[in-house]
Amino acid sequence: MLLIRDVFKAKPGKAKDLVKKFTQVVPFMKEQGFLNTKITLNLERVL
Repeated sequence: MLLIRDVFKAKPGKAKDLVKKFTQVVPFMKEQGFLNTKITLNLERVL
């Protein structure tokens, strides 16, 4: 089993755009053999 975790940090207000781009890429990744793809989002405010 191979676990790959990438962490991306978005500027304030741009997280939705980043998630939208990743969800568009998921079908292509499944064609390439990445079967269990998950996109998780952590909304955390930096004070």
